[in-house]
Amino acid sequence: IIGSVLETLYPLQDAADVTVEYTAPDSLPGVFLCPPFLRQALLDVLTWMVGQLQGGTVLLETQTTEQQLFIRIEAIPVAPCENRPKTWRESLRMAAQLVHLCGGKLRLGPPQGDCQTSSLVVSISLPIAEQTTVLVIDDNADALRLFEYYLAGTRYRFVGAQEAERGLALAEELVPPVIVLDVM
Repeated sequence: IIGSVLETLYPLQDAADVTVEYTAPDSLPGVFLCPPFLRQALLDVLTWMVGQLQGGTVLLETQTTEQQLFIRIEAIPVAPCENRPKTWRESLRMAAQLVHLCGGKLRLGPPQGDCQTSSLVVSISLPIAEQTTVLVIDDNADALRLFEYYLAGTRYRFVGAQEAERGLALAEELVPPVIVLDVM
């Protein structure tokens, strides 16, 4: 999502002579959310920040804990305090609502540094998803594909088996909390 947002933002950042630096760990855990909501929230925040800078830098980084994914966005420098729009919090209200719909929180950090060179920090925290394994045992391959399709992108991890023996082995190995059986 972040990569596509940065691609979309490139013409604006180029026109404003703003550099966007993004750092992330090699892999990020799964987060269950509505991708268009997070994408729009990030676009709102980054578009607003780039619009405040002329020749500045936006630092974007992701970090994780066991339960949270954090996206930290810092604009250096933003407009001097007297030039900063009085509605800057209002400008980011929609982004905060979109992040809330994703189960997360958007926080505006206090400006850092002196008034003329202060940076603005926006932090987004999202809950890391715990997946629940669902074992589906069905001799019909189409039924397995259907379950896999319906469970994709949810908090449920699909595991399927077409043969009863394989299903039993998977049940003993994984001890899933949910097993769907084809009784016929």
